[in-house]
Amino acid sequence: MAENNARPEVSNYPLLFTVQNYLNLRVVMLRIGPLSENQYILKFTGIDHPWDGHFFELTKEGDDKRANYSINNHPDGEYNLVTLREMWGYLSFEMYIGLKESLKLTQTEAYGLNSEHVLTEYLQYKEEGKSPFKQ
Repeated sequence: MAENNARPEVSNYPLLFTVQNYLNLRVVMLRIGPLSENQYILKFTGIDHPWDGHFFELTKEGDDKRANYSINNHPDGEYNLVTLREMWGYLSFEMYIGLKESLKLTQTEAYGLNSEHVLTEYLQYKEEGKSPFKQ
């Protein structure tokens, strides 16, 4: 991730996901940095969980049909937060946050969701020194 004061490049289109069994849960994922670096940020809100409202820095390992999005700074080492799989011609995203089962993510229209606004919120979060792993 960018360490200087310049705003890093981001994707023009953030991804927004919902989860069927958790009606309030919203997951936002945005590529940050050059496409070739496979770096993303993710934030989810709307579930009673210690990680709710926190940003995660992720590295994508794989391609556009099969990939793992791993947390870069998890205290226990590599942790795959999101997986992407192509199944019968459709893309399937799942998120793993330590519940009994994975959360099946459904991509939805990101009306009103702006990449630059997501980036600004993330940069403020980092500037404040927040982390999902601080006690």
